[in-house]
Amino acid sequence: MTKEEFLSKNRELFEKISEIRRQQHILREEYIASSPLAQFKPGEKVKVFSPERTVTYSDGDYTYPEETRYAYVKGLELDFHSNVKLKLFKAKKDGSMSKHEASYNPYWGEVVLKIEE
Repeated sequence: MTKEEFLSKNRELFEKISEIRRQQHILREEYIASSPLAQFKPGEKVKVFSPERTVTYSDGDYTYPEETRYAYVKGLELDFHSNVKLKLFKAKKDGSMSKHEASYNPYWGEVVLKIEE
């Protein structure tokens, strides 16, 4: 095999890989757009509601009180298990967007709600 043959076959493989990655990106975007979370638009202010819950630790039970936090939607992303999640950033006391990410855990019953204005 000459260098030219190697470069030509390598270029063909690279083009195939690029096309498959493009298709994978399109598939990801379609999946995210079809999610119920797609109703939240980037830059939108939302409310994260955490219901009261009791957690059992080795030294006893602890009850977390009901809590409401505010955040801004930065976008949607796929987690490691291909679940669509909101990417949120905390809201400052003055109402502007912070540079720190906010978290929510739907498995704890936390719900993200639109703010009615």
